[in-house]
Amino acid sequence: MNSKNYFYPALFLGLFILNACKDIHSSTTGLYEHGVVITNEGAYGSGTGSISYYNPTADSVYNDLFEKANNFPLGDVVQSFSVANDKGFIVVNNSQKVEVVLLKTFKSLGVIVASYPRYFIPVNSSKGYLTNGSYPGQVFVINTETYTIMDTIFVGNQPEHLLLVGSKVFVANGNWGNDSTISVIDASTDKLLKTIPVGDGASNLVNVSNSSIWILCQGKKVYNADYTKVILETDSHLLEMDVSNYKMQFSTIIGKKGDNCNPYLLSSDKSGNIYYAEADGVHKVIPSSSTVEDKILIPWDNSSGFSIYGMNVDPVTSNIYLLIPNGYSSAGKFYIYDPTGKILHSFDVGIGPNAAVRY
Repeated sequence: MNSKNYFYPALFLGLFILNACKDIHSSTTGLYEHGVVITNEGAYGSGTGSISYYNPTADSVYNDLFEKANNFPLGDVVQSFSVANDKGFIVVNNSQKVEVVLLKTFKSLGVIVASYPRYFIPVNSSKGYLTNGSYPGQVFVINTETYTIMDTIFVGNQPEHLLLVGSKVFVANGNWGNDSTISVIDASTDKLLKTIPVGDGASNLVNVSNSSIWILCQGKKVYNADYTKVILETDSHLLEMDVSNYKMQFSTIIGKKGDNCNPYLLSSDKSGNIYYAEADGVHKVIPSSSTVEDKILIPWDNSSGFSIYGMNVDPVTSNIYLLIPNGYSSAGKFYIYDPTGKILHSFDVGIGPNAAVRY
């Protein structure tokens, strides 16, 4: 019997089934309403930023989601992703825009134009805040129905992450050590309430209760004129602050000057534990009433040249997502670890992955 006679029909049948699966995947409505979005920066100046989507139920990753849904590329440096109601807000900072998409299809609904957008959060059903990483920094008040900027709130230099706690929005000012404060905004009036000094390079913040927030201050590094020598460097800190009186409840050094790392990755799980990434890996901080335990959960070896570029903890499963770039010309890696630090899966994603957001 000649096996070639069976090979070609089987090949065509396989291709037919594969294409049918692709058609079903691309046309099913509601497919992307829940899952994990991975933001891939792309190579700077090349317009190769993209979105990958991880389906936790199917344990599968789909790449180039935005471009396939809209038939045009997303843009240059995909910074972050947030959700408001049934919409996704994709911040593309070097393209100076925020793409607004319908979550269930990822079809574009409109664009918010901003000069240097960084991070977006919704603050009510029709309004959100967007940081503009300028000098001095700005927070744009966004109408999430019309995709327009309604107002501007001036904050500290180079604002990054925002956090809504009750009716207050906390803004971390000082990416790469260019400020050392937290701004507090009244989300009902869009007015600046207070500016609080916290430490060099305030860049990220999370909360695990309504009474306090945790702040990561990455430290400050200053170079000489030709960037060949560090002339000033400060330690990195992790702090806990009471949201009612703005007093510090806890402070610890998490990175020493000279360790060649200015940490900015911070996350938390559903049990109230805090996670940050340093040069040696992912640390887990377990707060308690009497002490704070800090231990390495996922050791990381930087000798390969690929360091941890993104880290998020899944709010549903407490699985830990790590994003590792493979240079800026080829696919990066998306790693999934369980809450004990055991690796579960890894997937190829887009160029320069920096975050994985569960919604």
